[in-house]
Amino acid sequence: MIRALLRNLHAPIYHRRVRVLAELIQQYVDDGGMVLDVGCGSGALAYLLQQNSDRLGVNIRCLGLEKMPRGDEPIRVLPYDGEAFPFADKSVDLVILADVLHHEKNPSKLLGECFRVGRKSVVIKDHKISGRFSYYRVCLLDWLANFGHRVPCLFDYFSLAEWRSFIGSTCQIKKELLDLDLYPWGLNWFFGGDLHYFVVLSLDDLKADSPD
Repeated sequence: MIRALLRNLHAPIYHRRVRVLAELIQQYVDDGGMVLDVGCGSGALAYLLQQNSDRLGVNIRCLGLEKMPRGDEPIRVLPYDGEAFPFADKSVDLVILADVLHHEKNPSKLLGECFRVGRKSVVIKDHKISGRFSYYRVCLLDWLANFGHRVPCLFDYFSLAEWRSFIGSTCQIKKELLDLDLYPWGLNWFFGGDLHYFVVLSLDDLKADSPD
């Protein structure tokens, strides 16, 4: 009952978040490219990118990757075992990690797989903390968004300095946003803004010491 209630309450908030992220990511989608949404959940983000691209006359192919696919996604979603992605090296143009890394016990390994299969760019959207109060706000946000879908939360998040250290000097940053308006005004004041981190990484000159 509680899980269903949270899913229903979260749905309109989730749709706005997806719309904002799709608009941010759209400019990095190339005609004829393949987009891989890792940890895609419902598949809504990649599906909206596909729809937006169709309207713009851009031909792309969107796939999702999930440890436990839900089965009703609007895009094709491939299962994987949490280890190696079922893709060859440099076979995907754009890789998306939208609020996925903070659920991983070994985020460096996951990012390393994205670097392996990615050919042009990796997009990361995640949480960012800057003190104890922001940490508790992100914990609450994370729990509210994931409890209804039975997704476990590790409650472990990076600060800005930790994000930049995690990414390191392995690749060039195309775009970095430290503040995102993802939600309606009241919710955005408490759960949005500087609690979020968005970065687009270029894989054109990926260095040998990338995460693995």
